[in-house]
Amino acid sequence: MFKGNKKLQTDEMLIDHAIYGNWLKALALYHGLKYTFSNSMIYTYSKARKKQELADRWGITVHYLTVLVRQLKKNGLAEKTNSGRDLLLRSIYKIKPRFNDGKNVKHRCTLHLDDQDTLETIKIKLYAKMLEKAARQMVWENPAERNRDSAHGSERGEPREPVLSYQRMGEIFGCSKTQAWNIVQRMKKLGIIKTENKKQKLRQFSGYLENHRDLIGYFFVFSGWLWVHYGTALNLLQYPV
Repeated sequence: MFKGNKKLQTDEMLIDHAIYGNWLKALALYHGLKYTFSNSMIYTYSKARKKQELADRWGITVHYLTVLVRQLKKNGLAEKTNSGRDLLLRSIYKIKPRFNDGKNVKHRCTLHLDDQDTLETIKIKLYAKMLEKAARQMVWENPAERNRDSAHGSERGEPREPVLSYQRMGEIFGCSKTQAWNIVQRMKKLGIIKTENKKQKLRQFSGYLENHRDLIGYFFVFSGWLWVHYGTALNLLQYPV
């Protein structure tokens, strides 16, 4: 049943819909099953023994497996075939138009899985794809941002170092700042990402911020000095920008 290491194709728009539709765990199962069954067909899925085998592999109950598969079927990623005996995992590109205003635009988006992955680690890797997208947009796809002087060191016209706040990451992940922090810690443990707090000592604090209104970030006072925290710099190890 196990395949070693493998690269699979996923889609950021699909991940986004799964996050905000509250079925990301089902999407994680979809990729886990695609990893295991390279021909996208799960034979004898209707048999209790096969369902138990799959549930045991992914550390869930048969009932929860059925719930997740039902979500995949609802979103067009799975369908029963051969009079309901087998389960077919559909290509993401065949169902993508329903999430993209009817357009089937392909975008290469690689997901790395291995035998040690669980549904939780696959979820974290899917979140990482969304973080990669946000970082890529910050670095390359926003001319207004790219062409202004960066407070954290990049030159005018050069690619910026991606720096995001946990509040912004929470918006991307569809969760709170605290939950976003926990997700990023999981990414770090999996070797997907490294982070660095970007902050700058400005001056001794006099009680006024007027001289720094042009800076974007969180201001705080430490040991009598005014500091600004710009956010968290992202170094995407597995998905470099």
